[in-house]
Amino acid sequence: MNHALVDGKALADFLNSWAEITIGLPLSVDPKEWPKKSISLQFQEPIVYQSFFFEPKKLYQLKQLAKEDEFAAPYTSFEVISALMWIIRTKAFKIESHKTTKLLTAVDGRLKFKPALPECFFGNGTAWSCAQCMVGDLVQKPFSFAVKIVHEAIKEVTEDYIKSAIDYYELTGGGLEMENTCGISKWSRLTFYDLHFGWRKPQQVVPASMVVNLILTLAQEKDSKNLILSVGLPESVMKIFQELMQSELNRK
Repeated sequence: MNHALVDGKALADFLNSWAEITIGLPLSVDPKEWPKKSISLQFQEPIVYQSFFFEPKKLYQLKQLAKEDEFAAPYTSFEVISALMWIIRTKAFKIESHKTTKLLTAVDGRLKFKPALPECFFGNGTAWSCAQCMVGDLVQKPFSFAVKIVHEAIKEVTEDYIKSAIDYYELTGGGLEMENTCGISKWSRLTFYDLHFGWRKPQQVVPASMVVNLILTLAQEKDSKNLILSVGLPESVMKIFQELMQSELNRK
């Protein structure tokens, strides 16, 4: 199912509904749909896909590194992984330091509305937060700088924020500006591991294919605290990204 049609939450709902039909249960949701638009990206070389594993110990280290002081509230695992990926991806693409880079973070917009969208809403209920800064600041300043702006961008996504974005796209027909930009989405809490077609539940869930320029975080398995970062990049860029990410993951 193409990501241009539905977001991760809607896909999980669809698969669970399919499973319910398979084993003769009534549908627990009544799908609702919303009009869709999509964008496309083109690269000149083959896209290579790679996954990276984050264990709880590494996530704790990143959260401690992101703290600006000992009394600050801890950032989430998703926020520190997003910031690290953004920094390393920017380095791998060798973007010039004076340019602006952006990280778009998928935020579930269903609960941002009052009243909230139906739990069974089928379509793209995703709103994109936008963290942006100069490349030089991102790669040279402390790790806490990147995590903080990712965190603050996510906090800015409110009902008014989403309505303003909808108005902008309806009035201008404009798509997302993707130069020096990537997006990341959190699938680690979606209900893929609850699927039950009448035999055993899934042991591991990973994307069979991915939208280029969209990075995913997923749980390694049911109830696992290990997280997976799945990335697709042009082949030459992936070589650099993999070296930098493995170096960070191996850091004690």
